[in-house]
Amino acid sequence: MTEHDQRFIDELYADRNIVVLGFASLARMRGWTVGWVLDEKDPEWGVIYIDTISGQVSWHYHREREKHFETLFDRYPRRWDGHTKALAAERMVDAARIAALKAGKR
Repeated sequence: MTEHDQRFIDELYADRNIVVLGFASLARMRGWTVGWVLDEKDPEWGVIYIDTISGQVSWHYHREREKHFETLFDRYPRRWDGHTKALAAERMVDAARIAALKAGKR
């Protein structure tokens, strides 16, 4: 991988993490449980968890580059429920559909 490729990937993760940070903040405002834990296999990484109306979702973040999660949120009180990225994506879509229905949208 070239240095340019690595910078591109780092920028994508930074953008994604800002979106996750915004979603986590809105989720907390809705009363959903939001929190972080250290990755048990590699403590340089953290995991932000959100318990949506459709189930648990999570994202990894590099602790050195993304300090916002640990500053703004408490530790997560539960364990990973075993969800895959595909299941988390499905839960996100379901949560969006439920929110749209509650807002009177189709």
